[in-house]
Amino acid sequence: MNDAKAVAARFVAAMNQVFAKGNATALDDLVAAKYVDHTPSPTPSGGVSAPDLAGMKASFEAVHRVFPGATVTVDELIVEGDRAALLVTFDGMMGPDSRTIGSIILRVEDGKVAESWNFEAGGTARMQPKFATAPER
Repeated sequence: MNDAKAVAARFVAAMNQVFAKGNATALDDLVAAKYVDHTPSPTPSGGVSAPDLAGMKASFEAVHRVFPGATVTVDELIVEGDRAALLVTFDGMMGPDSRTIGSIILRVEDGKVAESWNFEAGGTARMQPKFATAPER
């Protein structure tokens, strides 16, 4: 199996684990120490997450708190060299019955996610109002 393909599959599994349980340590061995997020996510406080591993972990943990039951499903996966392009479906990210399509592009280096770019239909800014009105757990 291509290294980028295997890492992409593990990355989505880790996302779903964090969304389900809220414990982002699943990302520690999968994401490079110098990871760069080129499209940081919105935060419950109204800003955007830091473009690094700590920011990713905080963002995924916030999804768990605000949207329990959110999941990501890979619909298509294309790998070319050290890049993996995933067409995904996000269920429950805007509310319990919501479904949003998007894409995630990963660059893999030494068996870890080194960079990512994320795109959702309508943009991640749509999550901000949901974050703002959701009760803190």
